Amino acid sequence: MKYHHRILALLLIAPLLLLLTPAQAADAPGGVRAFKDMLKDIPAKEMLKLWSDKKAEVALSITRQIETKEVGKVGTYRGKVTKIDPYSFRNENLVGWRLGVEESFKRGGDTLLVFSWVMVHTDPDGLIPKIRLGDEITVTGTVNRAELTAIDNPRLNVDLIVPVMNNGKGAAEKATAEKPMARPAAPAVMPTPTPAPAAAPVTAAVKAADYPLDRILDALPEASRATLSTAPLATESIPALNAALSTLALRKPFKLTFKIEAAAALPKSPERFQIRAAPGLLSGKYPAIQQQWVHLYMPTASATEIARAGLGATVTMSGTITRIDIITTPQGVRQLQLNLEDAQVLTPP
Repeated sequence: MKYHHRILALLLIAPLLLLLTPAQAADAPGGVRAFKDMLKDIPAKEMLKLWSDKKAEVALSITRQIETKEVGKVGTYRGKVTKIDPYSFRNENLVGWRLGVEESFKRGGDTLLVFSWVMVHTDPDGLIPKIRLGDEITVTGTVNRAELTAIDNPRLNVDLIVPVMNNGKGAAEKATAEKPMARPAAPAVMPTPTPAPAAAPVTAAVKAADYPLDRILDALPEASRATLSTAPLATESIPALNAALSTLALRKPFKLTFKIEAAAALPKSPERFQIRAAPGLLSGKYPAIQQQWVHLYMPTASATEIARAGLGATVTMSGTITRIDIITTPQGVRQLQLNLEDAQVLTPP
């Protein structure tokens, strides 16, 4: 009799086990994730501090944790597409696409925005033109950036590099059975820059003012400068260098003169205007850093001078450094990243 009871119990439990399997598979290492899952292991007490007066420091601390776990790692992610843009990969000399994926992460009664760019180099199977805004995609790529900011409302920003479009489960494949859809028009964000001609060799003496990022690196301790003066830069040297950069410059005022490479209102944050500074902010005296990436943020209402100047214009701006660190791109390039918040134009065109 007991034997029959056990068989009956197993028959009743089996359907429940089948229902649990998909969720467990999604959470398993190497399974399909949402971009917001990058935050799920951060303690609730720490997340709640993002809405306190120490939110900038907390956001930086959480960013360091996420970067250690996620940046440089290959993963498969799913999400609904909210933007589709053409995008120029200047280092690779090709034009691909950016697919924006937006979602939210809730902790307690607070909601944090998660915005991710899926950066696609090539699409040989023609999947992207079949994707419509609101469709869900599932792609595999390498995480190039995972940064939590808390300037206004907390926000996680993620870049996923996808060399070849490999959407296996989302709307792109389902759309092949439907009638052809017109490709959505590219929204007016981050204009595709025209590749600049190769710069002529510098023959004049280098002045510190000519290369504003040199001024920061010149102020590092001697040991750090020595590390950056030779290439290649060892991976184990980066944490100490980033700690030194943060101590030296984070939340400090800064001024620089640069050429505008791109400028547009931020996706889903139209009150904030983003400007990307063109390369050429380092002189080359620190060869361990192969390239630089500088973003400046200002209120959109104050951005008329930038719009009037246009791409390629030279301006001088000031602001507060909210991020400065060295990362390694999926291509193995050592990159210095700098964010300048509350930017103001000092020399309008």
